[in-house]
Amino acid sequence: MSILGIDLGTGACKGVAFDYAGNVLAKSEKDYQTFSAKPGWCELDAECFLNAIRDISREISAKLTHDPIIAMAISSHGETIIPVGRDRKALVPAFMNADNRAFVEIEELTAKIPAKRLYQITGTPPHPMYALSNIMWFKKHNPQGYAATYKFCSCEDYIMLSLGLDPVCNYSNCCRTLMFDIHKRDWSDEILYAAGVEREKLSVPIPSGQVVGKLDREHAAFLGLSEGVTVVSGGFDHFNGLIGSGVIKPGLVSCSAGSYEGLTTLTTEVNSSDEAYDCCLNTFCHLDGLYANFAYFPAGLCTKWFVNELCGEDRMAAEKEGVSVYEVLAREVQKLPQGPTDIFVTPHMVGSCCPYNDPRARGSIYGLSPAVSRHALYKAVYEGIAHEFAMMCDLMARMTSDFEKVRINGGGARSDFTLHLRANTSGRIIEQMDTNEAPVLGVAILAGVAVGIFKNVQDGIDKAARCRQTVEPDPQLKKLYQKNQKIYEEIYHSLAPVRGMWRI
Repeated sequence: MSILGIDLGTGACKGVAFDYAGNVLAKSEKDYQTFSAKPGWCELDAECFLNAIRDISREISAKLTHDPIIAMAISSHGETIIPVGRDRKALVPAFMNADNRAFVEIEELTAKIPAKRLYQITGTPPHPMYALSNIMWFKKHNPQGYAATYKFCSCEDYIMLSLGLDPVCNYSNCCRTLMFDIHKRDWSDEILYAAGVEREKLSVPIPSGQVVGKLDREHAAFLGLSEGVTVVSGGFDHFNGLIGSGVIKPGLVSCSAGSYEGLTTLTTEVNSSDEAYDCCLNTFCHLDGLYANFAYFPAGLCTKWFVNELCGEDRMAAEKEGVSVYEVLAREVQKLPQGPTDIFVTPHMVGSCCPYNDPRARGSIYGLSPAVSRHALYKAVYEGIAHEFAMMCDLMARMTSDFEKVRINGGGARSDFTLHLRANTSGRIIEQMDTNEAPVLGVAILAGVAVGIFKNVQDGIDKAARCRQTVEPDPQLKKLYQKNQKIYEEIYHSLAPVRGMWRI
């Protein structure tokens, strides 16, 4: 018997089947590509999500003839919203989490409810990326489509509907919409009224780990599974990353390194102070009445752009060797001198998040010279990510309590040199989890608890969550990188006049 965990990311869907001890039995991954019809837009055909899950489930199930899947749950990125009709099909492409078109709508909303009040209710500062602003935009620009919408779905509720199940949304994903009251753990009537959005057009909020239903014959066959597989409510990917990293109580810190990279820790209360608001600390609901404090920034989006656009030769070498292009690039980085490249890359391809929350910010490079190779520039991209990581560590320490270790997972943390960069720049010890897909493991643990495989979440963590290696800062390199940290932050601030003239 096995448990299937699926993670719907911004650029790829990953699935892993685990046995009851957390060992990987089979896995699969499918990419998809967003598109931008206009500046500031970021969309995806929602069927790409469903097709990716179908292909992954079938591929994994075919490998598990002796360990059939009995339960599954889905982890997903937040913010993305999909208008779905009564036929359970998407009416238009998904508004992705990198979509920043709804500036005017956010201004209209904050004219009715002050930004600080929105933050106190939802735990998130107003920003065009959140689902609510895109729903408002959709209602204004496509009133017929709005009227025809049965449910505005996050990725998970869209999949639930597509599999013939009830339209439900777990609390953590509800918290990524800008219309969920994190104190009441319900949709905010005050915000919905101000935005002109009807409650009945939203899914029913439920806790993560709750059984949603069982697959009927038709939908089980669609996924290549047996009829009766239990489907369990999952959660926001950083929520599940906490569980998969073994972070179940306050004092521990998790980092998920993906398209967006975020640090998360748990607290017993919501921090809605002026300082938390000013640095854009996000809060979302977790298990057992706890709250997850979340500070994040765009990361892998920049890496993916760099590799796709500038590393064709490395891709060909990787294909010839039968390895990942990232393995080839990591090998080339090891040939470079130790220490900073003194090239500064800001990874804000779709705006900055914490602590500035500025959607006008864009990626930038400073320090280019004729001597710079693409491999040095690739390292510099990860140096920029490490500088952002260091800022998030300092922010989290101020907002919660200081810490010396961070448990990290995700595709952006596969290469050892990236772990050392984060350790040297932040001064923290980095613990790399045994699985690069902690959100997948986390959601599988939830599914295992729901069907009685694990006694509780802690039991699942004890049996399945393991650390692969520990990376400590190098004292000499730490001094060099922390000196460059000040330069990096100054570069961002120096670009403020340019951002002020930027047109989205």
